[in-house]
Amino acid sequence: MRQLVDSYKRDRAAVQAKAATSRTIQLDSQDRVVVNVHLDGKAPINVVAAVLTRAGAEVLAVDPNWRHGVISARLPLAQAEAIGATVGVQSVMLGHRPIHRIGKVTAESSVVEHAQQANTAGVLSNNGFLGRNISVGIISDSYDTAQGVPRASEGVASGDLPGIGNPDGYNQAVVNLEDSFFSGATDEGRGMAEIVHDLAPAAKICFHTAGISQPIMSLGIRKLRSSSSALCDIIVDDIFFIDEPFFSDGEVAQAIEDVSAGISLPGKKVAYFSAAGNSGNNGYSSDLRLLTPGQGQQANDAAGANQLDLSQVPSSLYAGGFHNLKSSGSPA
Repeated sequence: MRQLVDSYKRDRAAVQAKAATSRTIQLDSQDRVVVNVHLDGKAPINVVAAVLTRAGAEVLAVDPNWRHGVISARLPLAQAEAIGATVGVQSVMLGHRPIHRIGKVTAESSVVEHAQQANTAGVLSNNGFLGRNISVGIISDSYDTAQGVPRASEGVASGDLPGIGNPDGYNQAVVNLEDSFFSGATDEGRGMAEIVHDLAPAAKICFHTAGISQPIMSLGIRKLRSSSSALCDIIVDDIFFIDEPFFSDGEVAQAIEDVSAGISLPGKKVAYFSAAGNSGNNGYSSDLRLLTPGQGQQANDAAGANQLDLSQVPSSLYAGGFHNLKSSGSPA
């Protein structure tokens, strides 16, 4: 984020051109970038949200459940430094684009899972296992807002989705808690709903967009359990964010924990299934290049504006030293 702000000061047009082809930077025509503003508890979350609005930001989601709270917003790049210095703000982090776990072939899960045998009356049960009285929640990019594709109503008419007019009599429409109107929507959530309907045609299906930030997805996960129109038994997603933590729970993982094991939310504990994917070589792999705690602190101090804030990290967590990300030259 710091590098983006500094680059914007030097060459606004260059940053706009970079963002147009970036897989991570979400910059709109008003030079507002999607950020996650993490709070430190020194000011109420609604007060910080009001400061953001006065600075010209569009607040997308407010999540008070993650640590001291986090606000997802479209923030004018010119205001980033001022917001970073606002009382109550711990950090302003770039909000990375969500990534979809989308396969390259048409799903044949109903065949692999022998859905027809399970659904057919008299094969495995007198009435067949159709998913009746089960509510399945879906988290994905969008359900019925993508441009240039058939609408969900056509899927209902063809029997691929439940709803009024379904030729097989499954008339309970998909409960769309919140759809996405952000650019790039693909209606992948509708494709997931069609798969669920293939497997369990009598199940109630609910949808909430993952949006374009972790706070939006986290709130959607909680709504699918707690909303009186959803009350899901099962939730599935096909989304991940590249800045989710490797070795500990992040904001989305905390939301999943809340719905699958927590007792504070309305609704029942859900079975949660998150899409796994093999990202191949799109990761970080290295032999350990160990820095002593002193060397690591020295390298961090030399990083200037890019240094890590370790003030809230227990020293026991880095007592064994740090990994040097650079293979040669000064440590990083």
